Amino acid sequence: MSEETEREIQRRRNRAEQRERVLEAGAALFASKGFGGASMREIAREAGVSLSMINYYFGSKKGLLDELLERQHDRYIETVRAALESEGTIEGKVRAYVRAAVALARRIGPALRVAFVELPNEAPGVLESKAGRIAEIAALMAAHVIGPLERVSDIHFLGPGLGSMIMSHFMARPMMERVFGELPDDDRFYARYAEVIADQILYGLVGRPPAERTAVDAPITEFLPFRRGGSRPDEP
Repeated sequence: MSEETEREIQRRRNRAEQRERVLEAGAALFASKGFGGASMREIAREAGVSLSMINYYFGSKKGLLDELLERQHDRYIETVRAALESEGTIEGKVRAYVRAAVALARRIGPALRVAFVELPNEAPGVLESKAGRIAEIAALMAAHVIGPLERVSDIHFLGPGLGSMIMSHFMARPMMERVFGELPDDDRFYARYAEVIADQILYGLVGRPPAERTAVDAPITEFLPFRRGGSRPDEP
């Protein structure tokens, strides 16, 4: 390999890394400040690149948002499809879906909040774009879960409810830590979280008590340090 070829490969790697840093910085700032509140200069500073470099890669702040949305929607849809197709029963599909969505939210939480929760009306076309991609997810859930339960007529209730239940912890965690104290951030805690949410979803959908506890389960108070105000609810 020639020296010139090696330099070109390194330049491509550097550009790819810069793009990723800009996308991550954009996701974090859009999630915390909104599309209108996050400036291009802030994004550039957070990503460690020049303002002109962001314009070079994305053309504008709206261009950055568009790519961020497209990427995260694709990632989420692929995750949902793989989870739903990996199991044969409705319960198995729901549990696989919740586990996969929780794992994805742990990795890219701010980007998912921007993709599915924030609605930047000041960015033309974003609401319509989001609606189209969310409709794809709704169609998957209808085909694999809600349709077989003959609940398609309720999809406008159930669809948002399922997504909101899964994302509720990630949206509300800062407030919950003010209430309960610092919460764990490890695999065991999130395995428990996924099973609790799946139990709630299944109970609401099929009208039966949650399934038997699994090996990842533990008393929920084990994760809730009610120490600042005295004893925990399960203690005398």
